[in-house]
Amino acid sequence: LMFTCSTFHHSVIDARKAELGIESLYTFYHPIHVNFHQLFIGWKTAEGTYHGSTLALELLWEELTKSMKKWDTKIQNVYDDSTARYKILFPIGRSGFNRLEYDQRLAALESFIAAIGDDADEDMREVKTLASELLARIAAARSLQAGKKSLKENLAGQVDIARLACAEGLYRNQGELMKLFYQ
Repeated sequence: LMFTCSTFHHSVIDARKAELGIESLYTFYHPIHVNFHQLFIGWKTAEGTYHGSTLALELLWEELTKSMKKWDTKIQNVYDDSTARYKILFPIGRSGFNRLEYDQRLAALESFIAAIGDDADEDMREVKTLASELLARIAAARSLQAGKKSLKENLAGQVDIARLACAEGLYRNQGELMKLFYQ
C-alpha cells in the first residue's frame, strides 16, 4: 500500500512542482521516495530469487529421494536390510532423509557417505561417488538459498525503515498542502 501511495504522491507533486509552494514539497519528498522505491524493488527481486533458489533446492531433495531408492537397491545387493552394516548406512531408514530439516538432511547425507567409507565393493564405491556428487550440488544450492534468504530478510528491514520515512514525509507534505490550500 505504501508503494502505491508514495508513487502516486510523488507523481502528483512532480507534475505540479511549477505551482507556487509545490516545488519545495517535491524537493523534500523526492529523495525519500527514490530511496523507498529502490529498496522496495530490490526487496521484491530478492524475494523472487529466494523463492527460485528454494525451488532449486527442493528439486535437488527430490532427486536425492529418487537416488536413495536406487542406491538402496544397490546396497541391498551387497548387504541385506536386516544386517548391522545396512543399519549403519541407514540408521533412520531411507525415508528418514525426507523428514529432516534441510541442514539435518545434509548432515545425514554426509554421514551416509562417511558410513560407506572405503568399502571394497564396486557398487558401494559407485554409490559413494554418486552420493558425494549430489551432496556437493545440494550443499551449494543450500548455501545459495540461505544467502538469498538472508538478503531478502535484510532488505525487508530496510524497506520497513524507508516505508516509515515515506509515511512521515507524506504526513509532512499533507500538512504543507493544507497550509497552501486550506487557509
